[in-house]
Amino acid sequence: MNTTNVKKYLFGMIMIILFIPCIQHSLHLVGEKSLRGAVNYAPDISFDKKEWFQGKYQEEKEKYLNDGFGFRSFFVRLNNQIRYSLFNKANANGVIIGRENYLYEENYIKAYYGQDFIGKEKIEERFNQLKFIQDTLQKLNKSLLLVYASGKASFFPEYIPDNLRIERKETNYDNHIAKSLEKNLNYIDFNKYFVENRSTSKYPLYPKYGIHWSEYGMSIVADSIIKYIEQWKHINMPNLVRGNIAMGQAHGSDYDIGDGLNLMLPIGRDLLAYPDVSFEPKEDKKSISVCVIADSYYWGLYNMGISQVFNNHEFWYYNKERHIANVKGNTMIENIDFAKELQKFDLFIILGTEATLKEFGWGFIESCYKYFSHDQPSATITDEAFNTKVKQLFDYILTDVKWMADIKAISLKEGLSTDSIAMKQAQYLISEEMKKNKN
Repeated sequence: MNTTNVKKYLFGMIMIILFIPCIQHSLHLVGEKSLRGAVNYAPDISFDKKEWFQGKYQEEKEKYLNDGFGFRSFFVRLNNQIRYSLFNKANANGVIIGRENYLYEENYIKAYYGQDFIGKEKIEERFNQLKFIQDTLQKLNKSLLLVYASGKASFFPEYIPDNLRIERKETNYDNHIAKSLEKNLNYIDFNKYFVENRSTSKYPLYPKYGIHWSEYGMSIVADSIIKYIEQWKHINMPNLVRGNIAMGQAHGSDYDIGDGLNLMLPIGRDLLAYPDVSFEPKEDKKSISVCVIADSYYWGLYNMGISQVFNNHEFWYYNKERHIANVKGNTMIENIDFAKELQKFDLFIILGTEATLKEFGWGFIESCYKYFSHDQPSATITDEAFNTKVKQLFDYILTDVKWMADIKAISLKEGLSTDSIAMKQAQYLISEEMKKNKN
């Protein structure tokens, strides 16, 4: 075979290889394993003459073709495998490979070391509002419960990689626990429970290759929340029943980061406990209606079926999506009647892990506080400025002996804390001052 023919054959092979992804994209001749995790694909776009001349059509079409060419998932996995095998790097957003291949998300490590600390002043303001909300709900025969989920960096600090180890500073978690105690708020600290019971638990509470508590761990959490409410409210609720416990390789939520790496070969699978979970029937039991505002740590409990325990149960995911038990789909929180929803529930639970405490409540606390306190700041002044003025007056009230004596008398009469009354008075006076300035 002469040189010319060799070149022709090579050129032909190269062209065939280049066209194979195009053929696969159009005809889907070979089944492909889809990528796992939070993968967003650009949608296809129809031709539009105006957008063509603006260049928008070309840009959007390029994104679609780049995200959907044939065998893309194979090439992504191949690239990820090369990065992992040769450089010990994870080609997944925010994923950190720790010692002995323990997987973390970076924001949990930052939270553990206090790198995302929002400051004492902001936390103080948040808990003044929470205290006011709890006291107000109590007068309405409703309740508030804060739940602090566990965090993987706190549970497995020894596997954090050396290059991310720094001196621990003040953390959002430590300050939230301290303020919960100081303000006498109702709360459950699962982060502390998990760390203290790590070595004595019969089965693993946390997976090696997942970010959330293990399925066995979440069964403990669900059972504990139910029993806490029972003792707190003096009612006999349907309880969680943990049946047979089977040991098996990590899968599902216990392997969520491992799946999200999208490798050609599994990174490994640890042995975990998978309990058979059910709930007692509601007959001869008493229950309550519950709204849970939470991050992704609540999905496991929700999918487990904890809704069966409550009369009415809604899960407000990051206070953005409203999920109702036994109802398909979801509703955006911004589209609901907030005042009407507050009347429906006996108990509000706010649940977050150490990595999400910087935005704890995700706007629910502020919305609830404004609703109950009838906060109507002037349009000529920002909420930040209003809150600053209220905080300054609140701090002064606490130092005024005569003023505080009057507040204590109101506290005994109305059954609210002195902090709540002082905050409400400060808010009212600043609002009135702003109205006068506006006029």
